[in-house]
Amino acid sequence: MHNWQSTTQQKGTQHAFLAFQSLVQPRRASCREVKNIERVEDEPHCLAIITDYLSRIESEIVSICEDVHHLLDSYLIPSEDSAEARVFHWQMKADYFRYLAEIKTDERKLIQAYKAHVNYEGAMRIVKVELRPVNPTRLVAALNFAVFKADILNSTEDAYALAVEVEGDQYIEEAQRRESGRVLFSDSLVLVGEDEQPSNPLSYKMLVQNFCCYILGAV
Repeated sequence: MHNWQSTTQQKGTQHAFLAFQSLVQPRRASCREVKNIERVEDEPHCLAIITDYLSRIESEIVSICEDVHHLLDSYLIPSEDSAEARVFHWQMKADYFRYLAEIKTDERKLIQAYKAHVNYEGAMRIVKVELRPVNPTRLVAALNFAVFKADILNSTEDAYALAVEVEGDQYIEEAQRRESGRVLFSDSLVLVGEDEQPSNPLSYKMLVQNFCCYILGAV
């Protein structure tokens, strides 16, 4: 079987992923900011304008997420040929259900959260059996699942437990640990929408420490 990491299809998937991220992340940030304004605004006319604008942003997020899920379900997932591809696609599907859960309320939020959880769990079942502990795809999947647990389920304890679990194998060669830390933070900062990127690659130990601190809200 050929290496999924080096295939044209995998590169195309990465480009598609980055393209969709460039669309959805600014809208997620705008949505959070507008919601903060909405909470403190008490003038009826202004509040009506804010609410209408928020509705437009949320509609755009829904449309983007639906496009991603259609792409995954109709084209990418059926053509998977490796464990790494399955993890990447399941995690991506879960991420976009998470984005929907962020903007939904009540039962609709629970439905999207459930769908995200199912897909994160599916990705994690694969990584635990078929991918090495420091595989970058495995690490990103774990990070995003932990973010979901903390932000959507409000379960920081479960998120922290998952972060600690990522510490995994203590006998990996230092070169592999450095590379995994570099790739994880390069990729995951895009996933979670962070603005700053570390100037130097992190060791595996530092990676886990920062991962745990992120979940605990310390960074």
